[in-house]
Amino acid sequence: YIRPEIEQVPVEKLVENLEALADKKPEDAGVRLNLARLHAMAYALKTDTASVRKGKENQGAWFGFEPKHVPFTTKETDSAEQAATAKAHLEKAIDYYRQAIALNKNNLTAQLGLGWCLKEAGKEEEASVQLRKTLEMGWEKEKNLRLGSLGGRYITVEAVAYLTPLLDPENRVLGHLAVFD
Repeated sequence: YIRPEIEQVPVEKLVENLEALADKKPEDAGVRLNLARLHAMAYALKTDTASVRKGKENQGAWFGFEPKHVPFTTKETDSAEQAATAKAHLEKAIDYYRQAIALNKNNLTAQLGLGWCLKEAGKEEEASVQLRKTLEMGWEKEKNLRLGSLGGRYITVEAVAYLTPLLDPENRVLGHLAVFD
């Protein structure tokens, strides 16, 4: 893990670069995933710049070597303008996550990102369905693992963390598995 050279790039410049790349590669789910994550990050952090590895602007924002699948936490804002811009980013993120999934339904990062964005958009029922789907898909992939990935980023753990607040607080049951706070 050599320290990468990081620079701050305007989100709109990154969007422009990635959208041009998406136009050139209409079947590339990865480009759409990068666009979705960039918009989701801009929504969550209420920012107009993103950290990028120097010379890697076409790869999207840099979240670190072993980031979570949704590598940001939502910040609040008192600015109506900032909130409106953030909402537009969230809508674009949902659209790009859907596009990424249409091209590669097995991409668990896209599946989880979509669920998280739906939750953030206040679409709790749709988010719950999406997060349960992600959890089921993730469990099929992770249930027999004997060794975790670097950073220990399990899709199932992250999906449960986003799904739990959407469950009935009186009876937090996830299928056959009880979930406790």
